[in-house]
Amino acid sequence: MGETEMLTEYIARAKYEDLEVAAVDHAKEPLADTIVCGLGGRKTLDRNIVIEIMKHTGGRLERR
Repeated sequence: MGETEMLTEYIARAKYEDLEVAAVDHAKEPLADTIVCGLGGRKTLDRNIVIEIMKHTGGRLERR
């Protein structure tokens, strides 16, 4: 098994409780930055390009 496969297996099986507090704290700032940038760009013309790319890329349908 290659390193990338080992990493993806670990990530796929990981639970929030498995994460170290320092790792969670470190991830909060870039995640918040991403959300804020997304909100700031929601009314720009370029957002339509991103939305179209996301529609074509698709993904797994999530049910609630």
